[in-house]
Amino acid sequence: MVVVLLLVFKPAHALAARLTPWMGSSGLGVAITQTALPRTLRSDLSSGLTNRIVLQIALLKDTARVRQRTAEITVKYDLWDETYRMTVLLEGTVLMSQTYTRVEQVMGALSSLRLPDLFAAGDLPDSARLQLAVKIIFDPIEKARLEEQRQWVQENTTPAPLPAAPNVSQIGPGAQAAAPVPQQHSLFDRIFEQYAAGATVAGTWQDSGSSLEFELKSLRREPPP
Repeated sequence: MVVVLLLVFKPAHALAARLTPWMGSSGLGVAITQTALPRTLRSDLSSGLTNRIVLQIALLKDTARVRQRTAEITVKYDLWDETYRMTVLLEGTVLMSQTYTRVEQVMGALSSLRLPDLFAAGDLPDSARLQLAVKIIFDPIEKARLEEQRQWVQENTTPAPLPAAPNVSQIGPGAQAAAPVPQQHSLFDRIFEQYAAGATVAGTWQDSGSSLEFELKSLRREPPP
């Protein structure tokens, strides 16, 4: 299972999802196409339950992750109106909410996503060689797993305490306090690790991919067609 996890975390053009970056009105966006969709997704979308897809988008410089954002897609089929409501959120902020009348429209939207302004332009180096990578979890929720998922999320979303700052006076003259250690194990990471370990509570399908290397000054100023 460790090998599987490493393969998923490593950006590789051989994987299914294709990423194309572009510069939006205020930051770097990405188009995600050719995503490998689960074979059962069509029927799962029409179940009447809320289906969730989680995406973790990383900005890489020299293969090192320098920025990261998490997006979530929810799709809910209205059994009364026979319509599909698809909502895309970026860390809690709604980017798009659209109603579709046919499941084929939802499948097409999931196969060709546009996420604008992921990373603010002012925070990015103009001349550096950058790369975008994505990890995707599809998690169609079955009735038997609904309560299990709710309980698992509640138990695993308790904020971790921040590390205590070192006492500089005890380190010696001229020493500097170390920078706070970022919290690496986000909810997404824990779900992903649970999936790689075979836990039923995590995603039932995953995909990942990366873009070619690029420089900001060479990007187009609008989403690709």
